[in-house]
Amino acid sequence: RPGRVIPAEHTSTSTGPRSSAAVASTDVTASRSLTSQGTPVAPIGSATDARRSAPRASSVSFAPLAAVALASASPMPLDPPVITTCLPAQSDAPLLMAVASHPMPAFDVDGPIGKLTRKMATSSWFRKVGPKVVPPMDRALHKVSGGRIIVSRMMVPSMVLTTTGVKSGLPRESPLACVPDGEGGWWVVGSNFGQEKHPAWTGNLIANPNASVSFEHRETPVLSHLLTEEEKAETWPKLIAVWPAYDDYVKSSGRSLRVFHLTPA
Repeated sequence: RPGRVIPAEHTSTSTGPRSSAAVASTDVTASRSLTSQGTPVAPIGSATDARRSAPRASSVSFAPLAAVALASASPMPLDPPVITTCLPAQSDAPLLMAVASHPMPAFDVDGPIGKLTRKMATSSWFRKVGPKVVPPMDRALHKVSGGRIIVSRMMVPSMVLTTTGVKSGLPRESPLACVPDGEGGWWVVGSNFGQEKHPAWTGNLIANPNASVSFEHRETPVLSHLLTEEEKAETWPKLIAVWPAYDDYVKSSGRSLRVFHLTPA
């Protein structure tokens, strides 16, 4: 009957079972016949081939500082935050783990991921590795995304502070955690990952208090003020409420951390 496909094992001639070429010819003829009647037919084995060739989704564990925080292409933030931890794997592209952007941190510092990140960020090995990896990565992502991407924003509010180099006189960009003051300004802490030396950007601000802030992909000229010990003691509870690791950095660095208040100029 036209269009009927007969399995090879049920087909024989006076000389024995049909060859594989003959079976293939019958399959193609039957497929064409059914297709001409308006019934598309996929050749035998095509479903398996399709499954083999289809891209497979990869299940990915969420590593806090290995993830890339991607901001939305639209200036309007998503509310509530949308977290994506799995994307189709592609052999010719790196695997991305995306955090669809909300301006606020994606994780609670007192939650499981927050505690794990704090433990890692205050470890002795991370004090050595962090300064060499995190700032350059944040600067690069911030630049190519037009100010929309910064990894540390997953956990705490973050900015890119641009100061003027004391020796070079050139602009110097520093990705930093920050604490908004609720009045359009920010506090920033010179923790330097808990290292013994003050970060260079704090010396730049002391020499020249004029700077600029990129926060939530908006640029703001600011004037900085180095807090006195009394002012810092008053502000400290607000800082550790956002990032408790500042207490750990004080212990590991053995110094008094510099804290600046940045206000729009």
